[in-house]
Amino acid sequence: MISNVECLVTACKELNISYSFLDKNKNCVAVGTEPFSFFINASNPLNDESVAVLIKDKEFAYNALKDIVRMPETRAYFDPAHDEYGLYKTFNSHKETAEDILKSFALPIMIKRNKGARSVHVFRADTQEEIQKAITTVFDQKNKDYDYVALAQTYIPSKTEYRVIVLDRKIEIAYEKNLEKWKALIVKDRKTLQELQKFIAPIFKTIPLRWSGFDIVRGTDNKLYLLELNSKPGFEYFTQNNDKKIIVDIYKKILEKLLGFRQEKTAGRTIRLK
Repeated sequence: MISNVECLVTACKELNISYSFLDKNKNCVAVGTEPFSFFINASNPLNDESVAVLIKDKEFAYNALKDIVRMPETRAYFDPAHDEYGLYKTFNSHKETAEDILKSFALPIMIKRNKGARSVHVFRADTQEEIQKAITTVFDQKNKDYDYVALAQTYIPSKTEYRVIVLDRKIEIAYEKNLEKWKALIVKDRKTLQELQKFIAPIFKTIPLRWSGFDIVRGTDNKLYLLELNSKPGFEYFTQNNDKKIIVDIYKKILEKLLGFRQEKTAGRTIRLK
């Protein structure tokens, strides 16, 4: 059972909300009474389906937000060997693609797959050869992580990388990512939290997100940059060295919003709102 589902189940138990697993691996959970609310792996029903699709496609999300919030310049490239959507092709080879990227961006450059997650197929390229190698890797149709759209992105030298978890426009938890030590360091500084909240606030005027994880970096210029959004953020990394109760409490808030339950803090009772 992944951390998201484990924390969801704990929240259901503490709120006395019924739930059932729909698969043997306990990845799909029906919560409440008919009609059920379905939680599948790291996803939940809060976001509209079209919003979730928009967020998953990094090119679409960038085009929607590039004039709203500070982001690294991003350009999409279609796999020249992909046959199904030939009308989207601009270049005829990986070499031509790499040459255009080099012409359009200053080195170093970030290359990544368009619909990727968990930093799979994310490359920093410092030469044309490395650009072409990264493009060839993303466009390897025999690889299970293949994507027919690759992104070239301005490299942002950074001091700090944040993951910010937001529920109904409000930051629930923000933490610094320390990938070397595999630690998520909770941000407690009020000034930093206020800065992050102010930075993401304009996004909600464009995209009606209710639930999301924001990947934000503080550049060496001390400015914040939005790298990408995730409509179904996972918590495996966070719960490695932090109290799962933090995530359980967030799931309680989600359940309260979805099902109309509220935990009475004084009496320790769970009531259903009318």
